[in-house]
Amino acid sequence: MSKRTSSAAFSSANEPSSKRTTTSGLSSYFPSLTGPPRPPAPLVSSDPLTDRQSTFIAHACPATNRTHAQTLQTHIRGLRTASHPCEMTHEMLAWRCLALKPGKSGLESEDDWRVETGQDDDGEKGGANVIRDVLAQEGGVDVAIVVSRLYGGVMLGPARFAHIRAVASQALARLLAAQRLSALRSQLSSLDEQIAAFSSSSAAAAGTTPAKSKQSTVDAYAALTEEKAQRLVAAREKRLELLEKKHREEEEALARADQAAREAERRGGAAAREEGTDENEAGTASPSLAGNGDEGNAEQAQPPTGPQDANGDGKDGVEDEDDEEALLREAEELARKEAEESQ
Repeated sequence: MSKRTSSAAFSSANEPSSKRTTTSGLSSYFPSLTGPPRPPAPLVSSDPLTDRQSTFIAHACPATNRTHAQTLQTHIRGLRTASHPCEMTHEMLAWRCLALKPGKSGLESEDDWRVETGQDDDGEKGGANVIRDVLAQEGGVDVAIVVSRLYGGVMLGPARFAHIRAVASQALARLLAAQRLSALRSQLSSLDEQIAAFSSSSAAAAGTTPAKSKQSTVDAYAALTEEKAQRLVAAREKRLELLEKKHREEEEALARADQAAREAERRGGAAAREEGTDENEAGTASPSLAGNGDEGNAEQAQPPTGPQDANGDGKDGVEDEDDEEALLREAEELARKEAEESQ
């Protein structure tokens, strides 16, 4: 460990915590404290190409502005890998991205946008033009490419441009494939979440515990190839389509059952109201009918008109008076006989 490193470590260890916190908080204002900025991910590379001791290799990444492109170039200059083991002779750069036209919002039409390009030969005259042409001809948008050349001491002539084109084209193809694969992984994750939601809903409706779903994150599909990811997406979409169809059928069945229940309830209420109306009408008519019956009975109980005797034999009043006179005469006759006998 150098004295400078030891001194830095010592001062950091003995520095008050408040000061250390303040220093770390300044990292956003002083990028050098956290290292040089890195280019946007993903960063892909071509295979190295060697011809007469000159080596060419390309790196590509997403870039939506000049800053992203220049950050890529700076990063590659300091890169040390097996294919980029040292400082290269040339780091040729080109980028192509969409940018809003002045005064445009980007929401009206495609005419709000324009294509911006930029390049840096870095000493290899004409090299950046080749990279720019690759971007334009092969559909590279919002992309930056750096082609590195390590000069081997032998001049290649026009062949160097073919090599620049070859490695730039390969790097661009790999970047576009990586972006497509990333989109497929995100799509798979989204489909898994939708399928899990349908499964949970069905399990809740059935009163069962949903099966434990597999990990549905982009990381779970990190090892997928683009071809396999496309097949999985197609399978997930088909499964989701079937689940959605089943869900619609279940909802329609529930709607029909609910409609039938409401209709039955409506009919039952109407029948009850009709029955209640009949009972009310019957109750209103009963007293009058009962009164009429009593009057009829009373009329039947009344004796027939005209004079009748006590026995109800139908003799008139004259005959009754004759009977009474006969009885009186009989009584007088008995009284007279008793008087004579007493004398």
